[in-house]
Amino acid sequence: MKKNLKYLLLVGIISLFPMKSKALTGYFKFECNDTNLRVGRSTKCTLLGKFDSELQGLNFSISKSDEISISNVAIQEPYEVSLHDGLSYGLERSGPTNVEHKIVTFDVKLDSDISNPFVTMYRLDTVGYDDSTFDQEPITINFTNTKSSDNTIKTITVGSKTVNAEAGKSTYKFDVSKSVSKVNIGIATNDAGASIIGAGQKDLTEGLNKFTIEIVAENGEKAYYYLEITRLDHEVTPEPSGDDSKDKGSTPSGDSSKKSDKKNKSKNIVNPKTGIYSGINIGLIIILVSAVSYMIIRKEKYFNK
Repeated sequence: MKKNLKYLLLVGIISLFPMKSKALTGYFKFECNDTNLRVGRSTKCTLLGKFDSELQGLNFSISKSDEISISNVAIQEPYEVSLHDGLSYGLERSGPTNVEHKIVTFDVKLDSDISNPFVTMYRLDTVGYDDSTFDQEPITINFTNTKSSDNTIKTITVGSKTVNAEAGKSTYKFDVSKSVSKVNIGIATNDAGASIIGAGQKDLTEGLNKFTIEIVAENGEKAYYYLEITRLDHEVTPEPSGDDSKDKGSTPSGDSSKKSDKKNKSKNIVNPKTGIYSGINIGLIIILVSAVSYMIIRKEKYFNK
């Protein structure tokens, strides 16, 4: 009896101590497409995981700098949301073990200019169907905020004409008609964060007009491009052709005048109703009469036989 009491007492004492759960082997991994964040730009980040047993549940939370915004949070299959509070998530899942899975993807955007933006994934833990558990320390990505020095241009547009910029070239020349007194200058930069000074609508005087375009990179570095727009003393229009030149009162030149002379010499007048030269009409009549006459003569010879 005393022995039984000793065993019961021993079991009771052991039950007072917490039983440690079986350890689940695996890892969480946190990565982003680009770790150089610039104001107004976004990058996509991904939380991945791989574990040696099927998971019953998984948790994670996102912490960040105040100047960073998180958007487009997408939980990946085979995970499903069971709990959600702000940037904290509780997930359920089933699927193969020892395979790396994407758990969640989201976009990180820098909203204002700070030196050391960061995003931290924390409360990273899992529970397996065999009651095994896994906990990982927080994972932080520290982003840089390096401003671009790109002050180059991609294209220049003057009026309706666009040209591609050439590396190392700073001066570009354009010609416009005499009647063009205003023109719009458009510039496309290779870096969207660069500033453009000096573009827009410009007044043109006759002759040479010079304009300076200033491109300021995000880091403040400047580059200058020079446009020389010549307003000609005549109109730049397509060369007239055919009879249109007579209607416009302009004088045909080159081959057009020679063709018109040949037409006058041929004396072939166009029939306004049929659009066919009268000379062609006469030729067709002669051929037709000859053909009919030939048929009549052959017929008479045949019957006389």
